[in-house]
Amino acid sequence: MVRFTYNAPMTSTTTAPTLKANLLYPQLMQISRAMEARLMHRMSINGHADLTMNLGPPLMLIATGRFRLNTLASKLGMSNQQCNQSLKPIERLGLIERQSDPSDARAKIIVLSEKGTRLITDAIDGIFNINNELEETIGSEVMSRLTDAANALCQQANLIGNVEHRIPFAGLAGISSRYLEKRLMELTKQQGHKHLQMSFSQVLGYMPVEQHIGITISELALQNKVSIQAISRIANELEGLGYVARVTDNHDKRVRRLQLTERGLVLMQDAVRSTQKLDAELLDMLGEKNKTALEEGMSALYRIMLKPELSDHDEDNPQLTVLLDYIRGYAKNPTHIHNSHLERQLMANINDAQLAALQGIITRLGEKS
Repeated sequence: MVRFTYNAPMTSTTTAPTLKANLLYPQLMQISRAMEARLMHRMSINGHADLTMNLGPPLMLIATGRFRLNTLASKLGMSNQQCNQSLKPIERLGLIERQSDPSDARAKIIVLSEKGTRLITDAIDGIFNINNELEETIGSEVMSRLTDAANALCQQANLIGNVEHRIPFAGLAGISSRYLEKRLMELTKQQGHKHLQMSFSQVLGYMPVEQHIGITISELALQNKVSIQAISRIANELEGLGYVARVTDNHDKRVRRLQLTERGLVLMQDAVRSTQKLDAELLDMLGEKNKTALEEGMSALYRIMLKPELSDHDEDNPQLTVLLDYIRGYAKNPTHIHNSHLERQLMANINDAQLAALQGIITRLGEKS
């Protein structure tokens, strides 16, 4: 357990409290996204160039069983309508099919197509390779305990179908993360935030809480490896609900930053209280041994995957240099036309260590501006 200090940037009457929160949840969220990005990169190299990050979660879940739309939506933490929308691009790629449910002719079940099955086979190979790489860095004992804990969590929460062998951690990180995000959202909704959505974590999960500088849309897009347009839509919803506000940067009037409002600060307080409730749920669900293994494994992976420094070799990476120049150009002229295709090409050639270092550079650039 660690101590966070949340400072309300739109200050008038709010006093920033000190609350205790478990780092497991944000660490698992960031690690699962880093793993998915690494897997998407490998899949692209192996001929699956049309895949994007947002297609991974539903595909990997569908690979574990046969689901009706409402069941799939529940497991993904979405409404039926949102889930159906997320499936459309997967259907257009020919990776899934809707078949009649043998138990109810009026209903449809969603299954992998032959093409989807081949893709998942390639993905499983990639997952095992990534898992082996991670095991080499944190040690086989830590990885074994982490894998046991993740399998126990997914079985207890009924997130996966019946499997004969335990699934490697790299194959469960995303499913586990989304389940815990969903539970946190449900618990926080009960405290008066009824309009929360899973997608909000792409903004709220990265909002600075120990300083008043806020964060830009482009920084959030880089953190999540999604387009600026996608983050802008989420930011607009949060702004409409009164959780964030766009303010002018004190050092550069051309730059707009997102900051928490007083209502946003209350949300963050309530979210931390929700993590404390979820801690108790996890303890009941997993037992102390597995819960501790999950926390220790996440901490070890986080230190290795998401906290490296930029090496001399990385500084010579031309892709990294081009992306840095691209981001600097956006900071100087935020009204320019965003080139999402270029950004995807550049991001595909940057590993997790370089991405983490790049995020540190961007933060330092913001502090110096």
